[in-house]
Amino acid sequence: MEHFRHVVLDFAEVARVGQAFADEIFRVFANAHPEVELLAVNALPEVQQMIRRAEVLRDEQGDQLPLLK
Repeated sequence: MEHFRHVVLDFAEVARVGQAFADEIFRVFANAHPEVELLAVNALPEVQQMIRRAEVLRDEQGDQLPLLK
């Protein structure tokens, strides 16, 4: 994903993601690659919650939130 400027993650038909997965993408990867815009789409509320947890931790470190639709 680091070779792209915009990454769309489509969570259609994904009922759950683990906290470790969300953290790795939306905190760790996002911190390491601030030039990459991450866009999560079609996420169910349960998935959105896990993504937001990772984003909140990243925000506490001073980074921007990716867009979530």
